[in-house]
Amino acid sequence: MEDFKINFTDLALKTKVCQALGKTTDASIYKSDALSLYVLYANNSGITDLTGLEHFSNLKTLQLGSNNLLKITSLSKLTNLKYLEARNSGLKDLAALKGLTSLTYLDIAFNNIKDFTPLKELTRLTSLYLSNNVPLSPPTNYTPDYSPVRFYYNNLYGKDFSL
Repeated sequence: MEDFKINFTDLALKTKVCQALGKTTDASIYKSDALSLYVLYANNSGITDLTGLEHFSNLKTLQLGSNNLLKITSLSKLTNLKYLEARNSGLKDLAALKGLTSLTYLDIAFNNIKDFTPLKELTRLTSLYLSNNVPLSPPTNYTPDYSPVRFYYNNLYGKDFSL
């Protein structure tokens, strides 16, 4: 593996990564550093951009709740993730989660998600929290469609919604 410096566009994210790695916030972060990190707690950290996080492919646990995440495309490369919490983070699109089939825990409640189809293949989930997802411009009498998770709904131990 070629080692290289990872560029973060979001200083708040870089700060959380540096803290997790035990580095000062002005230190450079390299791919080899990224591969040594398995857990990242970054709730309520003012993060808006996840660029750079795609290199942290060994992450198993990631907490991103109460941030303002406009795009989560960087998460699509984190195929070893088992635990993802992104509650109350302004999420609108889950397409980046489609291939995260190792996930067993997913909390994306209190966001602005309308389409839950990307969750269809996440059949290893044992906990799934989806409540209070309302699109930014909801139609009258809006009811979320959770049917994409119907196949494994009965296998969920933890959930906050019904079909």
